[in-house]
Amino acid sequence: MLRKFGFLQFGAAVITGLCVAFPATAAERVPRWELGAGVASISFPDYRGARHTNVRTLPLPYAIYRGDTVQIKRDGFSLELFDSPRLEITLSAAASLPGDDEAENSPRVGMPELLPTFEAGPSLDYWLIRPQAAGWQARLRWPVRAVMATDLRQFESAGVLTQPQLDVSHRWTPGPWSIRLGGGFGVLWASEDYHDYFYEVDPQFVTPQRPAYDAGAGYSGLRAGLQLGVQNGPWRLGLGLLADQFGDASFADSPLVETDTSLVAFFGLAYRFRQSREFVLREED
Repeated sequence: MLRKFGFLQFGAAVITGLCVAFPATAAERVPRWELGAGVASISFPDYRGARHTNVRTLPLPYAIYRGDTVQIKRDGFSLELFDSPRLEITLSAAASLPGDDEAENSPRVGMPELLPTFEAGPSLDYWLIRPQAAGWQARLRWPVRAVMATDLRQFESAGVLTQPQLDVSHRWTPGPWSIRLGGGFGVLWASEDYHDYFYEVDPQFVTPQRPAYDAGAGYSGLRAGLQLGVQNGPWRLGLGLLADQFGDASFADSPLVETDTSLVAFFGLAYRFRQSREFVLREED
């Protein structure tokens, strides 16, 4: 059975781990575009609230583009629509990983499988402290994403998810090294369709241990993350943790929820193998 770890989005954990956590020095001359590839490992639960966890290791590509108005950055596509050094709109996307369809004692036994999900939508970002060559940076983000569940043979809308959050990081540049330690904290809210997709129990799937349940819209939990990125030349290394707490969420009393916390851990190693001949000055990847 395919299952998903909520908003975490495999893409947000791994792509962020491979590309996000490895900024080069701000305001330095860097290639207009870069292409690379790497390998990533991630540990994640079947879905937010499931006790069973999975470990996946797989190759992943990455790409960076530093345009004048459009950029491909660590958290998606950035489009400069405002004449402001602090305010910008980004377009971010994410995807899920399949869980274990044979997890022992899963509360979803006998229910339809959860398809992989894909998320996409705009984010309004405001920089409190702009990126610099070294030092602190901070911004407020408000992403809103539409969620689609699909295995490319069937498609199902899975609602809308939003996560106002604060991201803070500090960067050091000792010699040829670039080291970045970042963290974030946010509050999740989701539509009824989103919560129903993961936590609803229709009457035909009721058992003595699994009563009927209809999830509602609203509060979907708290999320905190921590990432460490190290870069030296074409090599990039990333580590990260992402924790969810949803004990008071609107779906917390669903019989499919076994725990009120979830933890994701990831590791990534990547290598840049192509870059443009044109160089530009940039503040942040």
